Amino acid sequence: MQTQRRIRSLIDKYIAVEKLHERLQDLPIQFVNPQRRPWKPIDWQAINRNQIIGLDAEVFLSILIGAMNTEAPIRGYTQTSRQYLEKLHPQMARFVGGTDLFGVRTNDK
Repeated sequence: MQTQRRIRSLIDKYIAVEKLHERLQDLPIQFVNPQRRPWKPIDWQAINRNQIIGLDAEVFLSILIGAMNTEAPIRGYTQTSRQYLEKLHPQMARFVGGTDLFGVRTNDK
């Protein structure tokens, strides 16, 4: 029961119709003037083993390691994407990887 309540809470918070609508409404604006959405830093020391519900802590950690290994190369290839899109579709290039290599504004800063 506790796991189901937690899943429902996460669904309501992150994929509720209102949230999805807000993101879809924002998409055309992001193409014109891309803005990074801030991510709050994770205080890894504040995570207690009893907060991991429904799976073994080792499985949870394996999932985290897999996610970090997947996300780590993204900065590099977003800049590569920006570079080849720059001439083809400048707005998409800004959306994908920022504005330029020389500090005007890039998404990985």
